[in-house]
Amino acid sequence: MSWFVVVALMGLSGCFLFPSAQQQQDAARVRALDPRPLIDLPDSKHGMRLEIDPAVRDQFLIAEQNGTTAVPVEAWHTTLQNGFKNGPARFFKGDPAGPKAWKLVIISAELDFVPTAVFTRGAQVVGAASVQARVRYVARVVAADGKVLLRDQGEVLSTNQWTQAGGSSTTAAEAIAAMYQAIAKQMATL
Repeated sequence: MSWFVVVALMGLSGCFLFPSAQQQQDAARVRALDPRPLIDLPDSKHGMRLEIDPAVRDQFLIAEQNGTTAVPVEAWHTTLQNGFKNGPARFFKGDPAGPKAWKLVIISAELDFVPTAVFTRGAQVVGAASVQARVRYVARVVAADGKVLLRDQGEVLSTNQWTQAGGSSTTAAEAIAAMYQAIAKQMATL
């Protein structure tokens, strides 16, 4: 009887040590995030709102590539809105819905993951051991009359690397924060 209890306990502990397929899929999923960009801009009397170009998908699948698992992304527009609200929007004190408000237009914001270290078996690469989130973006600040005040594009990376469960989300939030930080550096000249 005691042998059976030991085997049963080992089996139960194995359930916690080895995640199920569903747990693995959930660990590599990006849902709505709340990025916190580190930004300091001078206060502006203008209002500003965010506009996301229709070409920016709200839900998509980052395909398996370069040894990185496939990652489903959900509520990407919410993530972009949250990063804007927590970042540049705080410094534009006017009415964002007013007739003289400016817009920050996100034309493109493509998320993917870039390997920084790989697992190998001999000379063969087996998969990614760690990755950073990367966002390639194109953005504009547009005045109420339609005049483009600022154009910015670039590629930003997360500060940390995805090496454990949940890292796809934390690194994606870091990359969006880095995007807004880069855009804000340009906004400081307005």
